[in-house]
Amino acid sequence: MPEQKIGLKSAKRFGPRYGATNKLKLALIEEQQRKLQPCPTCGKTKAKWQSVGVFECRKCGAKFTGKAYAVKQAIMFTKEKTKELTPSEIAALRKSEDDARKAESEEAI
Repeated sequence: MPEQKIGLKSAKRFGPRYGATNKLKLALIEEQQRKLQPCPTCGKTKAKWQSVGVFECRKCGAKFTGKAYAVKQAIMFTKEKTKELTPSEIAALRKSEDDARKAESEEAI
């Protein structure tokens, strides 16, 4: 069975400029940004991205803030695949990175 390819979608507008990796990351971010997001007020998936971190629900009209391009999830780029992380997973990753840095700095002393 052939491996599924991830297309450049909206990033094709840049043609041969900027490189394939950068265009792929941009395409994944724009795809996430253009999806309707869940509204924390009414619970419906009707919130639309307005500007960086600002969303507006089309159902209840509530305006609220979230992450830059999604309400609750961050986009993580890996070699295997793109994975959406929850806030608790992001906090755990940051904590493990901080612990590793502290251990390295203590070893250097």
